[in-house]
Amino acid sequence: MAYNMAKMTNYARLLGVTQVQVGEIWYDLPLTKATALLVYLAYQGKWVTRDELLYIFYPDSAEKPARSSLRQLLTTLRRLPYSKGLEIEASRLRWQVETDVENFKKAISEEKWAKALELYQAELLFGFSPHNLSEFDNWLSLERQALHTMWRNVSLNFASELAATERHSLAADVLAPLHKADILDEEVMRAYSESLYSSGQKGQALETFAAFKNTLHHELGISPEARTLELIRLIQEDRPLNVKGAVGVKTFANKAKPHHNLPKQATEFVGRKTEKTKLGELLADSRCRLLTIVAPGGMGKTRLAIEVAKFQLEQFEQVCFVSFAAVVSPELMIYTLADALELTLFGSKPPKEQVLNYLRNKKMLLVLDNLEHLLSGVDFVSDILTTAPEIKILATSRERLSLQTEYLFDLYGLTVPESNSSDAVVIDALQLFALRAKHNRLDFVLEDNLQDVRRICQLVGGMPLAIELAASWSRLLNPREIVVELEQNLDVLATSTRDLPERHHSMRSVFEASWQQLSEEEQTALRKLSVFQGGFTREAALAVAELDLPALLSLVNKSFLWRDSTGRSSQHPLILQYLRHKTKEVPEELKQTEEKHGLYYLELVKEQVPELRTQQARETRKALDNELSNIRTAWEWTLREKRVEEIPRCAQALRDLFRLNRNEGVEMFKQAVAMLDENDPEHHAALGYALIHQAMLDGYLGNLDRSSIFKLIEKGLALLVPLDEYPGILWGYTTLGAIAWNLGDFRKAKEIVMLVLSLARRFGDSSEIGRNLTSLCDVERNLGNFSEVSVLMHSSLEELREFGDLKNLSVGLTVFGSYLVDNNKLEEGENLLLESLELGQKYHGWTVPTLAGLARHAYKHCDFQRAEAFAHEAYEAASEHAGQFMKATTIAILGRVKLAQGHLSEAEQLMVGCLRMGWGASRYLAISHSLVFLAELSIVKGQVEQGVTLLSFLSRYQAIEKRDRDEALKLLEAARQQLSPRDFTQAQKESKTLTLEQIVTEILEPGT
Repeated sequence: MAYNMAKMTNYARLLGVTQVQVGEIWYDLPLTKATALLVYLAYQGKWVTRDELLYIFYPDSAEKPARSSLRQLLTTLRRLPYSKGLEIEASRLRWQVETDVENFKKAISEEKWAKALELYQAELLFGFSPHNLSEFDNWLSLERQALHTMWRNVSLNFASELAATERHSLAADVLAPLHKADILDEEVMRAYSESLYSSGQKGQALETFAAFKNTLHHELGISPEARTLELIRLIQEDRPLNVKGAVGVKTFANKAKPHHNLPKQATEFVGRKTEKTKLGELLADSRCRLLTIVAPGGMGKTRLAIEVAKFQLEQFEQVCFVSFAAVVSPELMIYTLADALELTLFGSKPPKEQVLNYLRNKKMLLVLDNLEHLLSGVDFVSDILTTAPEIKILATSRERLSLQTEYLFDLYGLTVPESNSSDAVVIDALQLFALRAKHNRLDFVLEDNLQDVRRICQLVGGMPLAIELAASWSRLLNPREIVVELEQNLDVLATSTRDLPERHHSMRSVFEASWQQLSEEEQTALRKLSVFQGGFTREAALAVAELDLPALLSLVNKSFLWRDSTGRSSQHPLILQYLRHKTKEVPEELKQTEEKHGLYYLELVKEQVPELRTQQARETRKALDNELSNIRTAWEWTLREKRVEEIPRCAQALRDLFRLNRNEGVEMFKQAVAMLDENDPEHHAALGYALIHQAMLDGYLGNLDRSSIFKLIEKGLALLVPLDEYPGILWGYTTLGAIAWNLGDFRKAKEIVMLVLSLARRFGDSSEIGRNLTSLCDVERNLGNFSEVSVLMHSSLEELREFGDLKNLSVGLTVFGSYLVDNNKLEEGENLLLESLELGQKYHGWTVPTLAGLARHAYKHCDFQRAEAFAHEAYEAASEHAGQFMKATTIAILGRVKLAQGHLSEAEQLMVGCLRMGWGASRYLAISHSLVFLAELSIVKGQVEQGVTLLSFLSRYQAIEKRDRDEALKLLEAARQQLSPRDFTQAQKESKTLTLEQIVTEILEPGT
């Protein structure tokens, strides 16, 4: 490139120590921002816009203060004695001076190698590195590399010409500085060794190779290429090098490019074995020519791409790494690629055409790094693939390139262990933290800090950069203190480490760079989506954030969301923390979004929880389990905002939802009770419901004694009865009835059932009428009112059929059928149970009691195989839909079958398990049923006195069903025949000294 010299009154020396000549005077430039700007203009040699200068010199400043600072800097520049000729306009600047860089490039274009080497004194702006100019440093690094590559090519070409005229000693002198600059450049080392040997310096040639081989092994862990080893063999044997047919060693005339330019890494690469394997497989697939690693900033895309590329060196003639991190404009991408390819652009042909022509016949892997901010310019990627059929491209980006040929590889966080087992120390995330922590504390031991390091890795979602930034605090904080800081503030993830790129100095700056690439609509959407906990469905995103599928996909493509195979979306925990900080900037929007979120999930609970007792229960449970975090958040919003009207609406559904996790359910209702004000009439309904549902769950868990549960329910009823809140009143009395039933107080249970039945008839609740008619039958059965049971059951079933209440009809048929089976009316009982099973499977899926009844029927028929099959099916259904009590019931049937088959050990194991479940859930009827069985088992095993003691205790025990009491009395009478009167009486007497707790403890924990 030639300039009009008449316009150039100054000369700038940029290759080496930076100087400017004005007339006869030379000025050494100080290391300041002003001189950095001046030499940048000199290097460009053309008009440069103010916007470009703002990006280079004030990348982290807001626009208005940045422009003000630039104006002040230009004022300083005008006063410098060597800035003559500086042209400043409203939107652009120029400083046209002659430079050694342009003369160097001109000499290259004219193939004046000696002149070019004379001009290249040292690297561009040698020693020039002003502080706090990150983007200027990035630009300077790229240009230094490009000029170094030109110098390399000039040296090789000049040495080739010297060797062609037998001037080998001069060729060695030309190559010596180049070899010294990069001892691992294998092509240069071969050329240098060849020149030394050809000039009679065999010993130095072999020493040069030995030093290279040793460095190559220790720094890269690889061996020299085959052609290098062949060259050295010829030198060792004193054989000529360029004799026709001697070897296939490339001479200087070949001007071969280096095999790769992959950047050396200062730290060890950790983990990603699965990812490396998968990426390698994709690159080996002939159909995959463009493979993009997509992930948020900080996930380790660049490091992984470089690591994968290392394993491709044998598959390609050349592997070329191209970083676009510092490229400010899509128009500059082609020049950056040319520099990485060491391709000097000259002549009149367009640069893009020159690059494509160069690549046309190459078998090469291009690693194109950091493309997310240059997507408008990635069409040239398609042009490369079209023009050069042997080229493959491995790209990295925070956003997909959206090209038809693109294969996408989503990169997630490093593996984090789920527990603190000894195996956890070899997990990728923990290993990375440990390695980086040791850089700051040599005495760091992972095994001593396993739990806290695991928590750190969980909090950052396995993100490699975040793990490294957290580990950088190890010099000051121990892992437990780092956990505390992380849970409070994202800004702890920052470092002052100098050899990290500026954009990686903090996680906030990483995310901020991506945030600035988003449209205003996308930013609004992400703020709204941050209200979700644990991910969300497409339907939830539409309802809460008003986001449709295309908008969601756009955010997935930009790596702000992850979408799994089920269509559920989620966000990385650190991105979520960053976004929640952003929501605080728009408080009114946050308040509206939280309200939509809360109402949506409370309604979801109301709609879907009833499905847990249907045939779709498994799918519903899975869907609701995925939403538990959102449901908890919705409940917290309800309490925080005192939306008391929502509590009665969803209390029952929440109780049912958490019935398999009752401790959490209890705590949720306790929170509500604590928040509500008994003195505020508007809170009465909500408080009443919260008290009653807390009591129900507490009762199931056995957390409270019966009197405490009664007090909670009575307090709740006192609030709800005056309000005529039928659902809450119903559940309060129903719970009292269930407690009475479980305690064996069947008269009290009957009294409450009659009250609830009357209440249900008053409110016209046919479902509750049917359920309590069935309960009434069961109560009468246990009271021994057999004459009433049959009449009542028949009339109840007729009423249920008349109501069309098929769910409760199914329950009634089960109760009646089981009653008939227990009373040995087997055929009639089986018919009712089969009818109940058909209705249950068709209409509500609640088949556990029915299957248990059929198992007992088969047992009574001595069809043990069928009894066992029904019992197993009942157990599986109970595990899916019910709690411990129903599982205990089915286990008890299995135990009885095993006993009948003579498998005493299995029978005892099953029934002890049944007792354990009943005891853990304070289900006294289940406890007494288990004890009757275990007493029978003792007698069968010959431990008759032990069996009599237990049976005698049960004959007086209140909390026992009538059929179990009858069974106990029957077994007791049979055992009397096996003992002497004295022994029998002694066993009975001993039973009077025992308590239920003593008996159960001795069975469950013998010897305590």
